[in-house]
Amino acid sequence: MQYDPSTQRLETNAGDLIKVISCPLEKKWGELMPLPEKWDEPLRVDGKLEQKSEQDIRFFLAAQAEQEPEESEREAWLEWKERMRGRSADYLKKYCGSCRKCVVNANRFSEEQIIALVEVNPEMCLHLSSEHPELTIHQSVASEDGRECGYEGITRQGLPIIQTARSLAAIEEGVRRGYRPLFVAADYKSGLGKKLWVSFRPEDNTILYSGDFRSMVGPLEGTENGIASIIVRHDDDRHPSPLAAYMIPPDIRPGDRVYVADIIEEIVLKRWNQGDGWRRVSSDAVWTGEKLEIEHRDPIRMMG
Repeated sequence: MQYDPSTQRLETNAGDLIKVISCPLEKKWGELMPLPEKWDEPLRVDGKLEQKSEQDIRFFLAAQAEQEPEESEREAWLEWKERMRGRSADYLKKYCGSCRKCVVNANRFSEEQIIALVEVNPEMCLHLSSEHPELTIHQSVASEDGRECGYEGITRQGLPIIQTARSLAAIEEGVRRGYRPLFVAADYKSGLGKKLWVSFRPEDNTILYSGDFRSMVGPLEGTENGIASIIVRHDDDRHPSPLAAYMIPPDIRPGDRVYVADIIEEIVLKRWNQGDGWRRVSSDAVWTGEKLEIEHRDPIRMMG
């Protein structure tokens, strides 16, 4: 296969078009949200690098003693801490919160398989990189759009984009990046289905979860002593994921205006007098410091 970023054409080596890969936001795979096969699957993280040098051991002991190294070693210290955190496993699919679409990791497929996937779904979003053994990239991209489709981003009007994580893995990955999850129940209220308790503990930046009341620590729901929790119920036969959270960036302040790309709550956009209704999927909002106040608009009324 061959790809030319200037034409955005993915072709066979014979020059036959496979797909035009075009994205106005210049997606970066590392910033997209993990999309595991099940919504309650925990985040998969690659194993941490083994300690191989004297510096690794020294930094490890300093970390255990909660000590900072000398200023001359600060850069190496920060790099070591980042390596020791590990990184997210490479998922088959990830989720673009801005477009609300799945992006398939085409590095996992052969050229023949990619052609078959595109024939089945020509609108499919693909991620390809130089890691693919059959791919030749003719030139590098000269420039990139600074906006992101994943956890980060700003609108063309300069508003920070608040993205929505709709799986346990996506919430965990957001917390690893420094985001605060604002839980919103997205499940039915009938009481049927399995329960899952999810909690964010800010003191050590940890997501806890359990399906058993006996192993839950902290508030069952709401916020107590800085710990935020929610209980959701899930019926596999009725809806894909009852768990959802707005991922709040660490640098926004109370009163800041933001853009919510994927609204969790059931807010009516318009109604038809024949009984149909449509929900709002995105909106401007204001961050109060505790919640997002989504801009109020009266529903559109359709007659006929």
